[in-house]
Amino acid sequence: MTKKIMFLGLAIMLVASIGYVFAQDTSNQSNQPSQQQSTDQNMPGMSHDSSGTPVMGTVDKIDKDKKTVTIKDDATGQKKTLSFNDTTTWMNGTSARTIDDLKKGAKVTFTVDQYNMISKGEITPAAGAAPSSAPPQPH
Repeated sequence: MTKKIMFLGLAIMLVASIGYVFAQDTSNQSNQPSQQQSTDQNMPGMSHDSSGTPVMGTVDKIDKDKKTVTIKDDATGQKKTLSFNDTTTWMNGTSARTIDDLKKGAKVTFTVDQYNMISKGEITPAAGAAPSSAPPQPH
């Protein structure tokens, strides 16, 4: 009989402590929703919004298989390798473009997250080069 009461008491204490821990965890999550959302949205492979850090430079190398672009950063003069994915948007002014329009020597402004993932790429073609999918010009 004493063992049953002791077992029941331990079980009640265990359930109470789990409830306390869960309540503390829930309390912490409600105090920091923006930090959690921000981290989730910026994970590699996740959907990206247009917020982020602008990086301007000149394209040095494009590796479509690895989904990376290496640029010479205008601000630092250093080479930076940045990643892109299927949700990355490519633009030239107001015209939608694709990764195929990005060429070595092109001036670019990328919006990147904390993982160096490009969410938006603004392409300015290299001097004398036209984008490969330029819309036809009116006659």
